[in-house]
Amino acid sequence: MSDKNKFLKLSLELGLEIPELDLHGENINGVEEKIDQFIYQNFLQSERAVKIITGGGTGKLKEKVKNCLSKNSLVIEVVDEFGALVTILSKKA
Repeated sequence: MSDKNKFLKLSLELGLEIPELDLHGENINGVEEKIDQFIYQNFLQSERAVKIITGGGTGKLKEKVKNCLSKNSLVIEVVDEFGALVTILSKKA
């Protein structure tokens, strides 16, 4: 992990406000489109990180989200927090 990403993660821990997508209660079918749109919109706005809230439960939704994020070329890193995934985005060229 780069020093910039370490700094960004520390900033997030200290309460830096970042855009959130709350997927509580969502069906795992169809969340990929919501996630991809959310990531792309925030990338266009030059956001460096977003938070995707999956909640607790069985973990199926979180695994689906992780899988979706792993395929997204705008995602540099995913930090798994309890009930949420903090996602570090690439810089806008």
